[in-house]
Amino acid sequence: MAFVHSTHLFSLAIANGAFGAPHVAILHVDGDDDGVRAPSPGWRFRWPPVLNNVPPVAFTDMSEQFLIEKRGRWSYTTPFLFYACMVAAMGDLIYGYDVGLFGNLQALPSFLNRFGETINGTKALSSHTTAVINSIIFLGKGVASLCFEPTVERLGFKWTLYILCGVQCLGAIIELASRNWQGFVSGRVLTYFAVGFCETAVPTYASELAPAPVRAFFSGSIAFWLGLGSLWGSLMSRGFLNTQADYGWQIPVAISMVPAVVMAVLLPWAPESPRWLISHGQRDRALAILDRLRPEIDVDAGHTVMEIDAIEQAIAESKIADNGSWLDIFRGTYFRRSMIAAWIFILQQISGNAFLASYATTFYKQLGFGNNSFMYTNISSAAVVAVTIPCLLLYDRIGRRPIMIVGSFLMIPGLLIVAILGSKSTHSSSEVGAIVFSVILYSCAVKVAFSTPCYMVASEIGGVMMRKKIMTFAACWDVISAFVNNYSVPYLLNKPGAGLGAKVGYIFAAISICAFFFTVFFVPELKGRSLEEVDELFELRLWAWQFTKAETHGAGARIAALEGSHALAIDSDKIHGRTDVKDTIEREEQATSAIHEVL
Repeated sequence: MAFVHSTHLFSLAIANGAFGAPHVAILHVDGDDDGVRAPSPGWRFRWPPVLNNVPPVAFTDMSEQFLIEKRGRWSYTTPFLFYACMVAAMGDLIYGYDVGLFGNLQALPSFLNRFGETINGTKALSSHTTAVINSIIFLGKGVASLCFEPTVERLGFKWTLYILCGVQCLGAIIELASRNWQGFVSGRVLTYFAVGFCETAVPTYASELAPAPVRAFFSGSIAFWLGLGSLWGSLMSRGFLNTQADYGWQIPVAISMVPAVVMAVLLPWAPESPRWLISHGQRDRALAILDRLRPEIDVDAGHTVMEIDAIEQAIAESKIADNGSWLDIFRGTYFRRSMIAAWIFILQQISGNAFLASYATTFYKQLGFGNNSFMYTNISSAAVVAVTIPCLLLYDRIGRRPIMIVGSFLMIPGLLIVAILGSKSTHSSSEVGAIVFSVILYSCAVKVAFSTPCYMVASEIGGVMMRKKIMTFAACWDVISAFVNNYSVPYLLNKPGAGLGAKVGYIFAAISICAFFFTVFFVPELKGRSLEEVDELFELRLWAWQFTKAETHGAGARIAALEGSHALAIDSDKIHGRTDVKDTIEREEQATSAIHEVL
């Protein structure tokens, strides 16, 4: 028999070969506690008082072998897991490159010479054209968001990513062949269909592959690759700043196919999601893939078999509860989860993020910063990439919620400074520096508060059966809010229209205040929870700040323990269906007494 029950001082592993490969379960023995408990990731070794005379070596008692073991959360990852998630992340690079490229492309002389019109003696895009060219593209993204769930359910994640690659290349080819802005926009609609699949499929795929202790790192890495792609796109545009010929915009557009081609070449060696395979009755294939995704020590210990069993149980329980239809989005706890996921996406769009992503360079030019506008945009993109890296590591260590709260608060002063200083008719060099700094502050804050967590939260909050549907629902609201925002901003900035210029920052600052309170009162902490564990957490009807300390005891909690996230009683008898709680507790008490006698 093997256990994982719950503590923090001394680590033992019990190996039992009764069920094939030896099963290793991590135990902690506390000197002043009769309990045997499991470690949290990254625990520090120290001797408990009563065990000072026990040497840190293996010893044996009858049929059970006791070993000392220490593991951090990164020990639950493998090179194959990194490979699979990085291949999928090429889709994020496509998304980011498009955002960074077009935010600058529409200000390039070569692009304006081809697609602009003469306004006041110079080539430019009218407010109407700018609004259409930055908003109609979300039609493609919206269709992709709606197609995501049925496509993945029918074809799986890998074929969905293949479709993404093909559509991206087709859209880029249409853009290159265009001779008017309407033709160019039709190509961008297709590329934004690919972007829609990127935004939904990539984080969901990563969240299904990664173990709970590092899931935020992998599912949230979309933000890093998106930021890196955005910086790449910005730098490509800057490289053709003074080019008047068509190749000045054609070369950057052609390069947008590179990530798609690289992904298509590498995808054959990437795995399908084990959870998708289990839900489609392919247990053996799912186990073979999970054995490659998890460390060898866990495979040899039989943890992957137990994880597959627990996932199967969670899926079966959800099907018995008749969950999984689209109407369930508006029922029970799923309605709360759907609203949280949707509003995180909405707030990351309407709080000013989309405004700066699409119009930052144009906005700087309106303030009179000239060709330095491109440089300031590049600096901002680089800062966002730099701040994303440590935050991806911290989301799994200190949690999503604290970072989101701090980030949403810092968004407010960033926007207010832009509004106050940007509204002045002239700007000193110090004021220019303050405006650029404030834009960078806001860009970094919204990145860590919403632009990154929106993907990880939406990809995990749906639990067992509703994960893809809630992601689709949230992504659709992301599209709607982005469309409304991108269509209205040119009219808010320019005339004919409100002509607010930098004063639009006051509007976004007010929305950011609402975003801060939304984060405090409604966004739960799901750090270290397995995907299957989320259902039980929401059934407890907790306030957002109570999720951190909540305890769960079902199949999801067993999966989290097997993935190395937190402790729970896991006993090998559960593999064979013997789950009586009273019997389990009695066996654990007997094991605890036996261990203390041996020690």
